[in-house]
Amino acid sequence: AASDVYKRQELFCALLRILENERGLRVYAYKGKEIMVQCSRMCGRYPEFDFDVELASYVINPSGMKHDLDGIISQFLGIFPEEAKEGQMGLLESEEEKAAGEMRRALGVNRLVKCMWEEIELKGLSSLYNQVEMPLQGVLADMEIKGVRLDTALLRAMELEIEEEIGGLERDIYN
Repeated sequence: AASDVYKRQELFCALLRILENERGLRVYAYKGKEIMVQCSRMCGRYPEFDFDVELASYVINPSGMKHDLDGIISQFLGIFPEEAKEGQMGLLESEEEKAAGEMRRALGVNRLVKCMWEEIELKGLSSLYNQVEMPLQGVLADMEIKGVRLDTALLRAMELEIEEEIGGLERDIYN
């Protein structure tokens, strides 16, 4: 339990350094929106990202492959992820092996930025990425953090209207 507290404090300190970004660090991410939401829950605020690998993968190929990190690394860097460990899907992995795998993924994210950005520019998608998708990431994170208000009375009225329309269509079909 004490080591968990220490790990959380260490993470909190690292997050604050990223959030304050006094040194003008470039911050790259994979699944930036999810990180934003978690940072907000832990720190009450979240970092801005300079590049999100998952988002870039979607912009480059929206209908293509799954946008998981190992797949993106394989596609863009030609490095294939390690095979799953034998046993119960790697549950017997040591902490050092898990940490090494996460470090390789972090290095992969760093290496992906340049080649993915080149692909975005080659396809003429830099405006879409910079002016639409990246700002939208923050909007979606805020919506997830704060929630959205719904007019339940209006939604119920719409539901009744649609149910009535469906009933009329069913009657027409049977006639």
